[in-house]
Amino acid sequence: MQEEKIWFLKKMKLFEGMNAEKQVHELDLITQHKQYKKNEPVILPGDRKRRVYLLKKGHIKLCRLSPDGKSVTLAILDPGEIFGEMRALDNRPSTVVAEALNTLESVTVCEINHDDFENYLLRFPEIAVKVLKLVGAQTAQLESRIEDLAFRSVPSRLASLFVDLSSKYGERSSTGMRISLRLTHQNLADLVGATRETVSVIIGEFARMGIIARNKGHISLLDKRKLMQLLKDC
Repeated sequence: MQEEKIWFLKKMKLFEGMNAEKQVHELDLITQHKQYKKNEPVILPGDRKRRVYLLKKGHIKLCRLSPDGKSVTLAILDPGEIFGEMRALDNRPSTVVAEALNTLESVTVCEINHDDFENYLLRFPEIAVKVLKLVGAQTAQLESRIEDLAFRSVPSRLASLFVDLSSKYGERSSTGMRISLRLTHQNLADLVGATRETVSVIIGEFARMGIIARNKGHISLLDKRKLMQLLKDC
């Protein structure tokens, strides 16, 4: 288990350059593994646990909940990504939900207490700079999502999501570009800020148009050109 954790830390993009071995060794001393089951929460709204999380295995979704319980997914995180860092550093209670995505794979997270993480960044300021860059990239991604939710129709938002997912998780197959990440209609609805029923209807329309196909929980893009055209038309 120890060798496996060190191997994972070395794979993170934060650790590159001459001091990488030392950085990884020092971080290993302050991290703890924890496994999460399907849909199990890692962070809940109001949570004041000041921890930073490194996603080792599986996928995590970050969401916001409205007062009436509706959920909007802000991001899906992949192995090697960091989350909870800003909340840990400024001591604010959490305003988001982070939970294990409901896929077949298990989720493993490396957790770090705030004080240990802060001291670690003081010892390795080059890592602090990289963390700030990651936060900036995540912020830009969230701003793009907010623009989609505010200014695009649901079919256009769904088309845009499929294009993004194919870029990130696409695998070429005999029928087109298969999105390897398994997402339910509810997952997709939460990502585009719509109801599951609406998303199911639009997916059916896309399938009838020959733009996508759905098989065993996976979406395949059959005609990306038509999908891109929808982004202009909607």
